[in-house]
Amino acid sequence: MKSDLLIVGTGGTSREIVEAVEDVNLVRTTWNLLGFLDDNSTLAGQSIYGYPVLGSTGDISKFPKAYLIIGVANDRNPFIRKEIVHRLGVERHRFATLVHPTACVSKRAHLGCGTIILQFSLVSGNVTIGDYVIISQSVVISHDVMVGSYVSMSTSLSIAGAAKIGDGVYIGSGATIYPKVQVGDGALIGIGAVVINSVRPGVTVFGNPARVLPTAAQPMPLTTTK
Repeated sequence: MKSDLLIVGTGGTSREIVEAVEDVNLVRTTWNLLGFLDDNSTLAGQSIYGYPVLGSTGDISKFPKAYLIIGVANDRNPFIRKEIVHRLGVERHRFATLVHPTACVSKRAHLGCGTIILQFSLVSGNVTIGDYVIISQSVVISHDVMVGSYVSMSTSLSIAGAAKIGDGVYIGSGATIYPKVQVGDGALIGIGAVVINSVRPGVTVFGNPARVLPTAAQPMPLTTTK
């Protein structure tokens, strides 16, 4: 029996989630994708990838039995999914965990609720991943890594063994995080950064080896939900 599913947000990640849901259903009929919720009122009634925008997050009460996936990520607001979870105000168990059929996830890994793993990613043994984490395509997470909640991982990055990633961290495409490195809450790891030393909470690092950007260059938070 299929379960109803809503995707929150209509941006690029949400559209990638649509295709992941369709691919999951090709292997085993699991989800009845109803469509999207998005707080941009101009999108209401539009069709995206063949699925309707059914309203805003304020309309969640119209779908009391539907599961939810949040497809929103923003490098300037690393805790944006936390804000959306609070806004939705629904029980934790209603957030679906989605793993693409081409992803390889160890049976000894633990995934939190609302977490998404897209095509060709690898999650190794004894890895712990928190709630509402987005893992994009071709990500490699090695053994004994701990990942907090609300983390966003872009494509083709790698996290080596026993690293620890805090809550709300955003990791750019192609980044590499060395073994046992700790990345603090809300940090931003830039595209292609090679992180060989631990990163303090809330800072932005770029380069090889990764270095902290000056405070004036830190990105400013946005309030957008897309």
